[in-house]
Amino acid sequence: MPSVLVGTDDGVFRQRLDEHVSASVLDDASVHQLERGTATGEYYAATEDGLYRTDDGGRTWYRLDTHQRHFWFQYFREGIVHEGTYFTCAMDRSQHRFEDLDEGVVLRSGDGGNHPER
Repeated sequence: MPSVLVGTDDGVFRQRLDEHVSASVLDDASVHQLERGTATGEYYAATEDGLYRTDDGGRTWYRLDTHQRHFWFQYFREGIVHEGTYFTCAMDRSQHRFEDLDEGVVLRSGDGGNHPER
């Protein structure tokens, strides 16, 4: 049965269309943007605590920003998928108001977000 994913200040919730109760599928992450990927069931969540991806419609989430060289950039605000490449912008958690754009970084990944690069 199809589902709807919704990003909130409390995480991501999934509502199956044949049920009346939503389920929390990504807890304790204030979601700024939830972006659908190019593959079926693929979504990206840009959060104030990191960057996440699901390949199965929200049942399982993987954190994507733990292996990057500049791990302190973990406050993710926006992201888009364009022609199979995921682009996102990130800030140091202490600079998350985006007032000083010199402190941010734009990352891209052509492999489903597994290796975000500048």
